[in-house]
Amino acid sequence: MKSRATTILTAGACALATAAGASAGSITYTGSIAESRTNWTETIMVNQFDDAGGALTLEEVIFELEGTLTVTAKAENRDAIARTIELDMSAELEVKKGSESLGLLTPGMTEFFSADPFDGAIDFDGDSGTSFDNLTDTLNTMSTLEDSVDDLSDWIGLGSVELIASATARTLGTGGGNLTTLFQTTASMDWSVTYVFAGTFIPLPGAAGMGLAGLGVLTIRRRR
Repeated sequence: MKSRATTILTAGACALATAAGASAGSITYTGSIAESRTNWTETIMVNQFDDAGGALTLEEVIFELEGTLTVTAKAENRDAIARTIELDMSAELEVKKGSESLGLLTPGMTEFFSADPFDGAIDFDGDSGTSFDNLTDTLNTMSTLEDSVDDLSDWIGLGSVELIASATARTLGTGGGNLTTLFQTTASMDWSVTYVFAGTFIPLPGAAGMGLAGLGVLTIRRRR
């Protein structure tokens, strides 16, 4: 298992409210975890929401997650008789804040192969062997935390929120008493955290947020 930190670089903007009324809007932080061999664990640091000393109210935290499982699977029937080989591949791709799951994906696939009796070579080829290359399954999910239901205090401040992303794969080959299999599994993620707020102005992200290095983008929009 490996672990490394993923942090976010942000850009800011400021918009003042007009006399017609208060502003509302959202700030979105996005990032990705590149495709790498499972199993892995990553740390994601996301800027907290700067409530400008209480002038802004954080109403919702929206978390979106898209994850892809990619698999190469090989099998060789070493039985003296023909077999139907089944290859099952799956993964759990999850992002947590502490013990709380913000998003869980369970991509997977199943492949079948009608294999002849063993041809004498473990090469995952010929009539007794096979190879399935670059099988993929992509899923996505979204969760919303609301201030009327959830405690959003950990998301507010000038620091960062630590999230833990993980990818755990499982593989299984069945169908013969003498079966050789080889699996290679990788996983990747794209994620976003959106702060939906109400208040009298949209602040620049705090200095602590601007000090983070890595990949990411900040978008701000206003609504009435």
